[in-house]
Amino acid sequence: MQREGRAGRTRDGHCFRLYTEYTFEHELPEFTIPEIQRTNLASVVLMLKCIGISDILHFEILDPPPVESIMRAMEHLYALGSLNDEGELTKLGRKMAEFPCDPTMSKCIVASEKYGCVSDILTVCSMLDVNNSVFYRSDSLVNVMIRPKAQAIHADNAHQSFSQGSYGDHYTLLVVYNQWKESNYDESWCYDNFVQYRSMVRARDVRDQLEGLCDRVEIDYKNDKPADDTRNERVRKALCEGFFYNICRLQKSGEYQYAIGVDVNE
Repeated sequence: MQREGRAGRTRDGHCFRLYTEYTFEHELPEFTIPEIQRTNLASVVLMLKCIGISDILHFEILDPPPVESIMRAMEHLYALGSLNDEGELTKLGRKMAEFPCDPTMSKCIVASEKYGCVSDILTVCSMLDVNNSVFYRSDSLVNVMIRPKAQAIHADNAHQSFSQGSYGDHYTLLVVYNQWKESNYDESWCYDNFVQYRSMVRARDVRDQLEGLCDRVEIDYKNDKPADDTRNERVRKALCEGFFYNICRLQKSGEYQYAIGVDVNE
């Protein structure tokens, strides 16, 4: 019996170790590496710039990250247009800082106004917040509710109906939300289509919050262009405004070439 972790909080239990005692004593680090030292710092740098911290490199952070991480974050923000040549916050950067999401997604929201698809991008952003828990899964390793095995075929067919061919997962999530909206946010619709109702409600709450922030930064989301044949193209262009780091071109050789700086209108 071990009194350790959850096994010993309320009563005796078994503790199963995934490594040897020698590994624990000699190979594992004494403390977990702070998150600020191992994650993308674009959001942190943008927040510090917004509150008036100009010299990020010499700011006294409790667990200072590597200088390379800070410089990489500043280069990313500069490419997004939120910092100018002198590393100062731009007007665009101040708008982006108002949104509680990754700067890449914030740039998509701000840029979507010129493409007339702000409402769609807000929906995509809110759905990405709950992306891993939208559908009922068959994989028990995923931390979501598991669909019944007897209805696996029905679930696959329902999920397949949301697919938009080569348009990508972002547009699929947009279709899911819009169809749920057309059902008047009906819980039974989620049950019939093997979609998690609680996740959809959370996405709706996040979207409502983003709409309120659009009002604060004067982004007009009520006068989007009508839903026509160019709707998908406009949504994808807005997404590319923020996620250009993920753009590649397929070469004749079959390989992909990194394509930062590509005009999204090409």
